[in-house]
Amino acid sequence: MRSLKRYRNAEPGSSQEGLAGQPIDAGDVANTLRHRLTKIEQTVGVNFADPGIRLVLALQLKALAPA
Repeated sequence: MRSLKRYRNAEPGSSQEGLAGQPIDAGDVANTLRHRLTKIEQTVGVNFADPGIRLVLALQLKALAPA
């Protein structure tokens, strides 16, 4: 909830703003990504902490990357 207070107290028109005119913070982005990964883990039942899963994902990303 700390980040919500930061959004409410931020000056409008700052250089980096989100969709609702709220400032974007790298910490907030990291928390959002962490939340998305947790949500995927819960929905699909995959544990991204498993080294085998990480290897498969890394190989898939490498195979799909443009040359």
